[in-house]
Amino acid sequence: MDEIVNATIEKAVANKGNVVLLHDSGGDRSQTLAALPRIIKGLQDRNFKLVTVSDLVGLSRDNVMPPIGPEERITAGLNDAGFILITGLSTAIRYLFMVGIVLGIMRLVFVVVLAVGEWWRWRHSEYPADYAPSVTILIPAYNEEKVIVRSVQALVDSDYSNLK
Repeated sequence: MDEIVNATIEKAVANKGNVVLLHDSGGDRSQTLAALPRIIKGLQDRNFKLVTVSDLVGLSRDNVMPPIGPEERITAGLNDAGFILITGLSTAIRYLFMVGIVLGIMRLVFVVVLAVGEWWRWRHSEYPADYAPSVTILIPAYNEEKVIVRSVQALVDSDYSNLK
């Protein structure tokens, strides 16, 4: 963190003052808060005068950041509620997608395990030489004038022992 504090001070010195913006991306602000007193002390040690934005532009605080009226409070409250709702929905959708992806992967693994098990069982199964399961054949015959005779003749000519 010393490098960041020193780099911030040196950047302010090189620019002969200016606005120093510390951006923590809205995350964990503890490092920013820990560095701030050191940055302020380092700048003051180099004869920098720290002022608020309102002092910098020569206006009162209320002119720079005017308080909002009752009508704007309702709008601001609705904006806050909308952003909270959108954030909540976005988070819920993200988690639903993650759950869906995890369930999809689990299903894929389950199906692969079953398929490999069935393949292994099929490869290692032995049937008796006279094994002939019963087979029933149905012939759909809608508009089949051209091929129905050959289909029936092929079944009649079959030598399978357990054919129905």
